[in-house]
Amino acid sequence: MITVFADKYLYNIEQLLPESCNLKLYNPSQGIPEDLDNADALLIRTVNKIDRNLIDRLPKSLQFIATGSAGTDHVDLELLKKRDIAFGDAAGCNSRSVAEYVVTSLLLWMEDIAKTPKSLTVGIIGKGNAGTEVDRLLNSLGVSTICYDPPKEKREENFTSANLEDVLSADVLSFHTPLEHRGVFATYHWLDEDKLDSNHYDLIINTSRGGVIDEQALLKAYIKGSVENFIIDVWENEPLFNDLIAENAFLKTPHIAGYSRQSKLRATQMIVDSMCKHFGLEVPDTDSSSNNEGLKLTNNSLKSAQLSDVLCKIHPIREYEKRLKRLIGLPPQKKEPGFNTLRSEFPLRNEYRYLSLPDFLLKEFPLIRKLSS
Repeated sequence: MITVFADKYLYNIEQLLPESCNLKLYNPSQGIPEDLDNADALLIRTVNKIDRNLIDRLPKSLQFIATGSAGTDHVDLELLKKRDIAFGDAAGCNSRSVAEYVVTSLLLWMEDIAKTPKSLTVGIIGKGNAGTEVDRLLNSLGVSTICYDPPKEKREENFTSANLEDVLSADVLSFHTPLEHRGVFATYHWLDEDKLDSNHYDLIINTSRGGVIDEQALLKAYIKGSVENFIIDVWENEPLFNDLIAENAFLKTPHIAGYSRQSKLRATQMIVDSMCKHFGLEVPDTDSSSNNEGLKLTNNSLKSAQLSDVLCKIHPIREYEKRLKRLIGLPPQKKEPGFNTLRSEFPLRNEYRYLSLPDFLLKEFPLIRKLSS
């Protein structure tokens, strides 16, 4: 039997872990437990960092660490490798959910300023799992895209990245890159004052990582008028987000773009599978799918409704924003737990294709049918 310490907010972890494991849940708001004696595996989320201070106190028994997230910038991968500790992640688990967030927020913004999908060109920075799904969904709506990912072009001979000048010429920029501080393809403050000074954008969307965009440069460009609007889901110095950025954003949410029942199930299943393979355990035969959820929407409830009204009934994006607004101006000792609690305890939504939407709704709003495909 192996002993597994796991973040208690890893979705369905108790159901998905093999019964032969000795599971010990911890509260991430209190940090990773000091007492990890006899731990064989540690399963975390992005709210806890795996850095030198943590790694130096890990017991010799610990062989495996995994994060239930697509991003890994909270983990010192090089040091784990040096310590011969195996690592797993959930890359790609939330790509569909992120894409739905991007398209939903874009449609809300387009309705607000009376633009149509075919009138826009969106530059996608990063063509990994999430960027690829964003590209697919946007194209299905008739939005033109320009995809920029030089590292992918170097890795994959069948992919050609747009050049920098072309992607910076787009009306909208949407970010889907990891946060890299070093190297030829560093992304820290990729969107900086120089790029913002020499271009004009109708909208900037960041669902990748805080720090990919220089927030101070973004705010300066917004005040200057070279950026008309911006949508922020990820923040520099998160969870202590910048109040001025939040107050001026068209839409602001607490790092939840990738959140859905399906993405969380995928994430937990992926890291459990990876752990089982590492220890030679039988992978549990579990059904991690979700039943379709029917929404109680009637013709009367949506009489004279706009697309935005419907979107906000099937995606809680505005409710997330409403609750984040309550944290603006709070001192750090209240803002930090408030932000983390909102991420951890807000009810998860179903992705669009797992919703049973009434026919009259799909007929009235054909764009929603495309989002459900």
